[in-house]
Amino acid sequence: MTTRLYIRPTSICDSPQSEDGEAIRLAGGLVYASRFALIIRERGRVVSRKRIGAAQVADELALLPDELAADGEEQWAALRTAHTPLRCGARTVRLDQPQIMGILNVTPDSFSDGGQFHDDSSTMASQPLGSTRGRLPGKPPPVMCAMACTGR
Repeated sequence: MTTRLYIRPTSICDSPQSEDGEAIRLAGGLVYASRFALIIRERGRVVSRKRIGAAQVADELALLPDELAADGEEQWAALRTAHTPLRCGARTVRLDQPQIMGILNVTPDSFSDGGQFHDDSSTMASQPLGSTRGRLPGKPPPVMCAMACTGR
């Protein structure tokens, strides 16, 4: 297909209430958009660009040729679909809220703990039980997954 449709959010807002309910939550995240550009490209060149509100997107997609309309409906659905949380054993990492990550340096010379935690197993055990991620420098990813899944 040499003709492509792109739906691009152009107006980001704090919440749907800030736009009288005329905004959608993008991909289930904490970002809302109230206006969008429908861009049609043929052979790499923009041939049409229309700016519309969230409430008008479905109506505008219905006016497009069948192939573009189907692609547009798929894109519109993807923009509004919330991503399911990642599950790792008893742990859940939600994708609809910010996640905080820290780096734990376990080299012996980097601690001010008086040498209390020298081996990897005691260092891992000192992590808070609510930790969802962790990485020990120089260790392969299975250590990270084991920490996330076992809570150690």
